[in-house]
Amino acid sequence: MHRRALLGSAAAIGAMAVLAPAIAAARKPNIILICCDDLGYGDIGAYGNQVIPTPHLDQFAREGVKLTNYYAAGNVSVPSYAGMLTGRYAIHTGMNKTGPWGRPQGLPLSNPTIPKTLKAAGYVSAHVGKWGLGETGQYWPPTVQGYDYFYGIPHSHDTWPLPLCEARADGRVSEVKVSLSRDVTPNVSQLQELFYQHGEAFIEQNAGKPFYVNFSFSAPHLPSWPAAEFVGKSQASDYGDTIVQLDSLVGRLMAKLQQLNLDGNTLVVFTSDNGPWYWGSAGPLRDRKTQPGYDGAYKVPFLARLPGIVPAGKQVDAIMDGVDLYPTFASLAGVPVPKGADIDGLDMTPVLTGRGKSPRDQLLLFQEEDLVGVRTQRWKYLRNRGFSPVQPRASDYDYRELYDLNDDVSESYNVHTMYPDVEREMSARYEKAKARFDTMRSRPEVKPSLIRYVGDGRQWPDDKIGRMPRAPDDVR
Repeated sequence: MHRRALLGSAAAIGAMAVLAPAIAAARKPNIILICCDDLGYGDIGAYGNQVIPTPHLDQFAREGVKLTNYYAAGNVSVPSYAGMLTGRYAIHTGMNKTGPWGRPQGLPLSNPTIPKTLKAAGYVSAHVGKWGLGETGQYWPPTVQGYDYFYGIPHSHDTWPLPLCEARADGRVSEVKVSLSRDVTPNVSQLQELFYQHGEAFIEQNAGKPFYVNFSFSAPHLPSWPAAEFVGKSQASDYGDTIVQLDSLVGRLMAKLQQLNLDGNTLVVFTSDNGPWYWGSAGPLRDRKTQPGYDGAYKVPFLARLPGIVPAGKQVDAIMDGVDLYPTFASLAGVPVPKGADIDGLDMTPVLTGRGKSPRDQLLLFQEEDLVGVRTQRWKYLRNRGFSPVQPRASDYDYRELYDLNDDVSESYNVHTMYPDVEREMSARYEKAKARFDTMRSRPEVKPSLIRYVGDGRQWPDDKIGRMPRAPDDVR
């Protein structure tokens, strides 16, 4: 090569090196959402766990933002997933409860979703892992909701048969295996690995364009089946070993992004769909998955990382709701939420980037179609939560609870009599929200018709139902 040509090539290479950061900055950020199934607030090291090693997630937290008050959009998986995907509380969409699997219902196709909205900004998208938002008819496969690619299972891995399917936006659907049954446990133990491999392959194939990938792991939901190489890697038996496996997959993902030179332009979010089930840790929080109102069912880990945009090593205590993911991702992609979309989520970019105040002053907590609580930055207000020898329906009683979460994170002491002004304000918030969402109910609010029993065995007459007694005389 002539010297002049050589110098010209060198200059061109130098110019590209200078322009590369600008080009990368101009490109829309890739977005990866990692959502585990039933991972509790206290299940990883970044949130205080000391018996399950999670070095990759701990590093993730050091390199990004850790939220301490992130609430899933539901206390079980289906309303939580529906809320994340649409930015709407599940009462809008009818996806209020989990199961029974195989039912003809699904997430209405008319709803705007993350992949549908990002597609308008040139994104390609994939969902790998558990679905849960419709597995029959028009609701299946997940590509009908805007995804270009799907690889995974229709529901939780504790339900059989468990088909493992692959689908593409062009309508091609294939069943990878006829069924994963109780007799093929080793295959089930490899599910998380398979989900990861197919998600990674999609990222590699689409590294040259903006992408959105949802890793929807079906673990550590029970039963826990860690892959053989992770057995015994924690001090928390199979459940903990499964979390070690998930941590390793996060580490592989971060390494892959670096290898592909995508690390600096990819937002990665790590969270869970709801609190822990029978195993797992909710940390200092009260109750766990399925329980209405209390934090252990809704508040879960939330880590976010995007170098140069999301500050490293920052803890954020602002409240955030799972329904906020949709508008936040749309904002980062530079695409508006469709006009007329009745969403409950708010753009939390100022919170994640540390460049502004949170737009959220409250979030709502549901038990299926029942509004059971309102959370502000300091206060938690619960209604229709009875204490009884029998777990009541959320609508059975009208008992009011107020918790000061600045001082009582475990929700141990009801302080409604200490702060009557706060209770009135929180009650007004509750009634306003209830008036709005009750119009969306698919069934009437259920009131009890049978005699209940107070803890000491005395009957509570029907005419007393609707309020909790304040003194023994009330039930004599």
